Amino acid sequence: AFKWPRQGNRDDEAHPPIHPTKSAGPNEFQHAREKKVYDLVARHFLACCAQDAIGRQTTVLLKLGQCEIFEAKGLIIDHRNFLDVYPFETWRESSLPSFNQG
Repeated sequence: AFKWPRQGNRDDEAHPPIHPTKSAGPNEFQHAREKKVYDLVARHFLACCAQDAIGRQTTVLLKLGQCEIFEAKGLIIDHRNFLDVYPFETWRESSLPSFNQG
């Protein structure tokens, strides 16, 4: 679903973000590099107009004895949203088993 890009709460007086000015077909590029740059710019713009991705991260810390600490992190992605449009940002889903404190 489309949403307007956010306005930041500060003006850094930089130039406006680069954005596509027209749709381009696959035959409009002379070099593969040009298509890659267009793809990056277009996908970044579309990702700015997409809903945020929603996920849940869990961190488990295990202290063994007086000096050994182990850490495990898990991530569950509930809604991919902009991640489906912008493959250059990756969230790796990894689940953790159930833990009981003891």
